[in-house]
Amino acid sequence: MGYRLGGALVVLALVISGCSGPGGPMATVQGAVSVDGEPVERGLISFTPMQSDAGKAVTAEILSGRYQSSAVPMGRVLVQIHATKETGKMLTDPSEGGEYAETVDIVPEKYKTGIEITVSEREESHDFDLVL
Repeated sequence: MGYRLGGALVVLALVISGCSGPGGPMATVQGAVSVDGEPVERGLISFTPMQSDAGKAVTAEILSGRYQSSAVPMGRVLVQIHATKETGKMLTDPSEGGEYAETVDIVPEKYKTGIEITVSEREESHDFDLVL
């Protein structure tokens, strides 16, 4: 199940990534993402404008605790973070017969609905330390 969720997140990133259009100015936003001080090794971060005319959502990849997106709509934005880590246990897919690494969601529950930020500069840094 975790393996499939990870794959779905990658597909979601490819579909949403870079989607921007008319609606207003865009900004480059970069920063760090960690959970209880530990950098998120791999995940996704999405930026969804909270105003309907501000553009479309964009998604960036988190690698080694860092992200960067050059197409974040300016204004009030809802940030959502998706990240998993491997448990070290291998699972077997009964329908396909293959093995895959078990993963668990590492984003604390209180952050699952998102974090609101305001993007007001053409280049900004926003770090997110998600505390359990």
